Amino acid sequence: MRRLILSLIALALMQSVVAQVPEVNSRVCAECGGNEQRKQGGEWVQISDHKSWCPIAKKIAEAEAAAWSPDFSSIEYQYGHGVKCEECGLVQGHVSDCLIGYNQKLALKHSDHTWSDPEAYKRKINIIEERIRHAAQRAREERAQAQQQRLGGSSQQNQSTKLKDHDPMPEQKPAERLIPEMAKMPRTELPNSTT
Repeated sequence: MRRLILSLIALALMQSVVAQVPEVNSRVCAECGGNEQRKQGGEWVQISDHKSWCPIAKKIAEAEAAAWSPDFSSIEYQYGHGVKCEECGLVQGHVSDCLIGYNQKLALKHSDHTWSDPEAYKRKINIIEERIRHAAQRAREERAQAQQQRLGGSSQQNQSTKLKDHDPMPEQKPAERLIPEMAKMPRTELPNSTT
């Protein structure tokens, strides 16, 4: 019973001590005094930036740059991986000469390496992603052009197969054209077998 009373008293004392500590409404960088943040609506909102010379700001920027990676959930990386590839038409995988598949592999290869210059890595990945977008756009345009040619060719063929657009071939003309030629042939008389 004594322990229960002592533990209740200790708990009450701790609550009163915690209640007396004021909640921090503002915080700043310990190194440069910048990066002031205030609590608004239960969340910390940044009011000012770090100073340009602040070593903490440089370390934060380096960590953010090193943590950057391509968005592998974007459409550029989904072609051939659940989304029909614009160039080769496969949903799973790519054909060996597919430009989109080649560039996807190249981006994955670059993401596996450790880059000393994060900005160079970003530029390289952006170039590769632009190549993928360009190849997909070109494939769509070529498909649309081929579709248009097929539709245009079939409409021309349909128009030219109408009877009013054709003259009959000489073999199809009536037989009276052949009669004068038959008149030029020598007559053959067959012997009469009844006499």
